[in-house]
Amino acid sequence: MVHGESSLISGRPYYYNRKTKITQWHQPYNDALDNSTLTSSDNDPLPESPSLPSEKPEKVEGHVENTRLGSKRLTCINFRDLNVTNATNTQNHRKSFSDLPHLSISNKAAFLGAKSVSPTSIKALPKHADPNNNLLEYAAHHFVVFKRGLFRITTPVDKAFIHTKKMPIAPMHKNIVSDAAINSYLLCYEMLLVYMDDRKFKETTQQFKEVIDSEAKCNGFDLIKALLTQLFKTTTIRDEIIVSVCKQCIKNTTGLSSVLKGIQLLALLLSCFPPTSLELQGAILHFLQKDLVNQEINQDIKNFALLAEKRFRQSSTLGPRKTIPSDPEIRSVTSVEPPQPVFGVTIDEYMEWQKKKFPNVDQKSPYVLVVIVQELEKINGLKTEGIFRLPGNTKKVEELKDRFLRGDLSIEGKTDPHVLASVFKLWLRELMDPIVPNDLYESFVDAAPTIEGCVTVLPYLPTNNSNILAFVIRFLSRMCDEDIASKTMMDMENLAVVFSPNILRNQSTDPFHIMKNSNAEKQFVKNLIKWKLGRVDEDE
Repeated sequence: MVHGESSLISGRPYYYNRKTKITQWHQPYNDALDNSTLTSSDNDPLPESPSLPSEKPEKVEGHVENTRLGSKRLTCINFRDLNVTNATNTQNHRKSFSDLPHLSISNKAAFLGAKSVSPTSIKALPKHADPNNNLLEYAAHHFVVFKRGLFRITTPVDKAFIHTKKMPIAPMHKNIVSDAAINSYLLCYEMLLVYMDDRKFKETTQQFKEVIDSEAKCNGFDLIKALLTQLFKTTTIRDEIIVSVCKQCIKNTTGLSSVLKGIQLLALLLSCFPPTSLELQGAILHFLQKDLVNQEINQDIKNFALLAEKRFRQSSTLGPRKTIPSDPEIRSVTSVEPPQPVFGVTIDEYMEWQKKKFPNVDQKSPYVLVVIVQELEKINGLKTEGIFRLPGNTKKVEELKDRFLRGDLSIEGKTDPHVLASVFKLWLRELMDPIVPNDLYESFVDAAPTIEGCVTVLPYLPTNNSNILAFVIRFLSRMCDEDIASKTMMDMENLAVVFSPNILRNQSTDPFHIMKNSNAEKQFVKNLIKWKLGRVDEDE
């Protein structure tokens, strides 16, 4: 891959690919590799990455070197050296996750101490914001110097960085200099003013009226969609608009309704594309956790601030989205009530919500998937040809997802089986943390070739992750029944191909690494299905 100059500021920038002529997100190395050590080759493809430790790792008992990544060498666990008693005894093998042995503290510590890190895994946002990294500090280093009056007196940053109903003359960031970027920024800022009730349609510029041609389109939905369209076209102004939204929420004189709209918009923007520098990411986190709390805000604003932080944490790990959010997604974020934590949240967060919302259901199974499976059974959808392989109608999928986001897990009317199957996969795919945590990914991939290895690593999963994986594997095992598979044309191989990316989520952006691990991911799922079905003698 050929990279051009990195745009915006260093940290987690966007890169322009000269071959495809596309600006894309390229995740940098993790600058904190914990107990794993990675040595980079001389022709490292990632520019401007933090320096990595080059010294050889200390030898740890039960570890071997892994050359899976070619020139990238990682330390990895040797599963056969772990003292996990008879986890896969072929004479009396276990087909239930709950029957797996409990790990000794020493074994678990040894395993987690040897966790592998993919070559482009990234560091998650800290739980608590750094008190010294706020928007004012960021502005002092990266904004242009504001001057006014006859004698060009410099305006203090704290005076310039507050809510205003006036249009700016130019962007705040020093690095936005092209005429096209400046014009796009001014248009987006004007949309922001109109959306937050700081500017009326009759006061807008001709440039604005060319995009929003009537006052009837000045509603929240149309404005946000037009704003997102501009930001997906012009990547260089995304940081500027995110900072501008924060600025318009500070000491807002229009009212709490204006602040609420601003925080709703911020939640949507952060879910689409996170700030490109570590410094700005820390400042935005400080704004959400500290700056908003210091103002007189109501509970609705606090709820959406929490939602914005959750979306921010997800996008800072996955990178910016490639497509504009769907209409139901835009409406769900901009509604009065924030969406329920069903999609796009952590596993623990969802299970906690399920426990409160549906206290009488089996708490070891994800109820949202249980409902889908029950509906598939009801309409005989489990015997539909191509189920889980053929996609459902996009609009219908989004409508059902929107219903679930409102906390309503009921399914009314006749539903296409492919729509239900698509939502099933979508729930797994949009989990903020995958079923197999990222820090265990490489170790699970290395265990994939044999059933024994796959079952040996299962006890290292967190409880909720293990329960969800158990539910999925039980369901897939059932789908492999000869009577069902003969009608769906989805045998064990096909099901493993479809579900493995949703269970083992490769964080690498290296195409070679992705292709090399795809077969192992598929084999891991196949081996768990075989184990569940009792076919322990079918190692490939």
